[in-house]
Amino acid sequence: FAYSKLDTIIIGSLLGTRGVAFYDIARKIPDSLMQLYSVFISVYFPISANVYATEKKEKTNDILNNSMRLLAFLAVFATVVIVFFGRDIIILLFSEEYIASYWVLVLLMIGLNLDVLENTLGYSLVAIGEPDKPLYINIVRAIVSLVGNLIILPILGFVGAAIVYIFGNLVALPLNIV
Repeated sequence: FAYSKLDTIIIGSLLGTRGVAFYDIARKIPDSLMQLYSVFISVYFPISANVYATEKKEKTNDILNNSMRLLAFLAVFATVVIVFFGRDIIILLFSEEYIASYWVLVLLMIGLNLDVLENTLGYSLVAIGEPDKPLYINIVRAIVSLVGNLIILPILGFVGAAIVYIFGNLVALPLNIV
């Protein structure tokens, strides 16, 4: 929780409440989609752990690969919808005053694509009996987020927080794979 809200705290301290408002408006849709992802994980995790414990490693790899393909397809589809209709969605759900959040929303959706894949790999590590690895990876990602936000936010504003979110996931993905 602290990691996921770290950027908001830094935005609030460096940019004030207006920056937090614009960033949180852009964050609403990706956060809602992550709640749908948690439903997927509640099914994926027990199945993958059970298959790893009782079946062959290849079958576990198949479950992971198929899940990653499905999640990537759905996340990219959601991102394409946001790219084409994001402005209209912001105006419809919030107001035209928040249209400045559009590009942040697009960047957060790109970050969501990476976050979903990274989280799935982390859950897979736990399912195969490596529960300490995601903790270390999340610590690295939190450090990248903290340092990145402190450096980028004064330069790019709340857009920088979305860029740091993407970069943090780009750092965590290879660590999960290794």
